[in-house]
Order: sequence, then structure tokens, then C-alpha cells
Amino acid sequence: MTTVMLILVINSLSSLFIMVYAFIRSNPELKINALIIFLTPPVGLITYTGQYLMRQFSRKSKVIPLGEVGFMKERNSRIIEPDVESETQAVPLEELFLVSANADKRKRLLNELKKESAINYGAVSKALDNDDPESAHYAAAALANAKSEYENELRDYDNRYNQNKENDILCREYAYRVKDFLDSGILSGIEFKRYHYQIINLLTTIPQYGYRLLPRDYDLIVSSALFNHEYETAGLWAQEFLNTQASETSYLHLLRIYYDTGLKDKFFALLDDLKHSEIELTEEGINLVRFFMV
Repeated sequence: MTTVMLILVINSLSSLFIMVYAFIRSNPELKINALIIFLTPPVGLITYTGQYLMRQFSRKSKVIPLGEVGFMKERNSRIIEPDVESETQAVPLEELFLVSANADKRKRLLNELKKESAINYGAVSKALDNDDPESAHYAAAALANAKSEYENELRDYDNRYNQNKENDILCREYAYRVKDFLDSGILSGIEFKRYHYQIINLLTTIPQYGYRLLPRDYDLIVSSALFNHEYETAGLWAQEFLNTQASETSYLHLLRIYYDTGLKDKFFALLDDLKHSEIELTEEGINLVRFFMV
């Protein structure tokens, strides 16, 4: 009886010690082991002790004495060459023209021009000012070819539009394609002005044939007029845009016109109207208003 009590006491104290240690080390596995030892005396304690001794023996058998380790007097070194292909592909094309070797510039430029998806002609145009004549030649040829394709397409639109000016759908397609041409990065200088005027002339004819302008139509008219500093035209269509559809875009257009032309009273009156409206500004819109307020 005394022996049994002694085993139970040792078992309980062991399980208690392991449980306390498990809580200190935040080890859930030890907590489970302590519970098993407490509930299954003395088998649990014997099993756990056996497993612990086997793990210790296994660790010692894997230790390699330092005296058996030989060190080489000369260290072998291996230089890993950089993957130029992947590195140059990761760098934006505009930055590549600033720092890279000419061969890398040409290869990346040709890869860009061979893409089946939309080519970044804005980045390609940066190569025109590049110090590598061959890259500049590639870029100039690519831009000239793309410009020719756009102009041929717009010429086709112009022929169809002149034969059917009352077709509002065709008129929009034509104007939107001109906008794509403007956004392509191919054009420069005075050409921008000419094509912005073309967008204004196309879209402002739509109401003359009894059709209503869409929000995007108003947006393009006002944006093009602002680009060309035609504030009277921009103000007229921006006000009609706001009257037709009160939106973030229509408010911001008119706010910009009042800001650029110095009409402070109208600006703050419109801003107050926007504050009391139910329109929720995007982060971009909020930043623009903050810019106006500086």
C-alpha cells in the first residue's frame, strides 16, 4: 500500500512539474503529456520518461566532434552572374533609357515593340532623346508606323462621318477614337491642340441633330476645351453637364474653371453646394479639391 501511494505521489508531482513547465514555455504538447501522466499512473510517466531519454540519445548521436572536421585553407568561391534579361524586363522602359547599356536598351525596346498587347508608345517616345542612335531609330520608326495607322483609321472614320453626320453612334465612335490617339503617347506639340479641337467639334454637333450627350461626351468636351485654354467653351458645357447630371466629374470640371479664371465667389458657392449634396468624392476628387484650396 505504501509503495502504491509513493508511486501516485511521484506521478502526481511529476505531472504537476511538467504542467507548470508547459505553461511557462507555452507548449500545448507538454500540457497534454502532463495530463496523460496524471491520469495513467505509472504507465504515462514511464512512457514519457522513455521517450524523453530516446530523444536525448538521438540528439547526441547526431553531434559531430569539431576535432573530426577539416577546414580548407583556401575557400572556394562562386560568382553568380546577374540575370540581365529578367532585371531589364523588371525596370520601367523610361528608366531603362537613362542608365542601361545600349545593347540592353535596344533589346528591351524591340521586346516592347513586338508585344501583342498594347504598346506603351509614351515610353517608346523617350528613346527619341536617347544617346543611342540605333534605339532612337527604332523608336522613331515605330512611332511613325503607329501614327500612320491611327491617321488612316481616323481618315476612314472621317469619310464615313461626312456621309452620315446625323449618326450619333458613329460620331461618338469617331471622337472616342481620336481620344485614344491622344492618349497613345504618339503625338506631340501642336498636334494635341488640333485633335482636341476635333473632339469638341464632333461631340458638340450631336445635340444639333436632336440627340442627348452622354456623361462621357460632356467630360471629353470640357477636358478638351480646358486643354486648349478655351475657358468660355469649357464653362458653357461644364454648366450644362452639371445641370444634366450632378456628379463628381461635373462639379470638379466647373470648380477647376472657376479656379483657373479666378472667379472666387462662384468657386466657393459651388464648393458649398457640393458639400451639401449627396455626392461622395473619390480620393482623387478630394485631393483635387484640396489642391484648389491651397
